[in-house]
Amino acid sequence: MVDEFRAYRNASLSAAPYAHLAHTREASVLADRCCSFLLVEIDQRQDLLETSDVIARLEKILALMKADRQAA
Repeated sequence: MVDEFRAYRNASLSAAPYAHLAHTREASVLADRCCSFLLVEIDQRQDLLETSDVIARLEKILALMKADRQAA
C-alpha cells in the first residue's frame, strides 16, 4: 500500500508530511493516513470514512488512486 501511495503522490516518503506513512504498521491507521492525502471529492471521502472493514477501505483507496492516475 505504501508503494502504491508513493507512486500516486509521486512523492518521497522521507519528506514531510508523508514520512510517517512508511513506518505505519496498523492497517486501519495506514488507511486513515492515506485517505487524508487523497485528492477526491467529499462524497468519496465520506464513503471511505463510513467503510468499517479495513480491507475494504484499503481496496477502495487503491481503486481511487488507480482511477486518478489513469485519468491524469
